[in-house]
Amino acid sequence: MALSTNAKTTSRLDQVSSTTADLETEVERKLHFSQHAGLRHITYRIDGGTVVLHGRVPSYYLKQLAQVKVTCIPGIELVDNRIEVAVN
Repeated sequence: MALSTNAKTTSRLDQVSSTTADLETEVERKLHFSQHAGLRHITYRIDGGTVVLHGRVPSYYLKQLAQVKVTCIPGIELVDNRIEVAVN
């Protein structure tokens, strides 16, 4: 007699997608809902545990702050900060 199970199996791809989605949600929360308006326009791309930041901010402080905010997210292993400082 064969036993059947309805247990859901999760592939490695599903796990990676879920993790990436979780990281995207957290990066979005840290940057786009920041009290610092300059961080709300930063764009990003996540590849594995690496997040690449793009955009322009008016100060080096905000560039560094964006990096610090995403560095502390569990699952982020590396931050590639390509944000430009556009001093007026």
